[in-house]
Amino acid sequence: MLLRDGETMCCPICGGTVFCATAHVTQDWELDETGTFQKCLNDCVEVTHFPDTEDIWDCKKCGYSGAGQDFITKK
Repeated sequence: MLLRDGETMCCPICGGTVFCATAHVTQDWELDETGTFQKCLNDCVEVTHFPDTEDIWDCKKCGYSGAGQDFITKK
């Protein structure tokens, strides 16, 4: 996600600046002879989708949930 000059992310409710949002990642899995998952071999091979302004963001401080664009503020 790219912010414009002078923009930051800030919770519109409490002013918090730490958030949770979903990213899509790929992993390598170990499979058995039927193709059934056995275990994950790593946390992340690559990120296929970074959180952006259309995704839901959650404020770690107060729990507010909203679209990422709701958290964009100007300095």
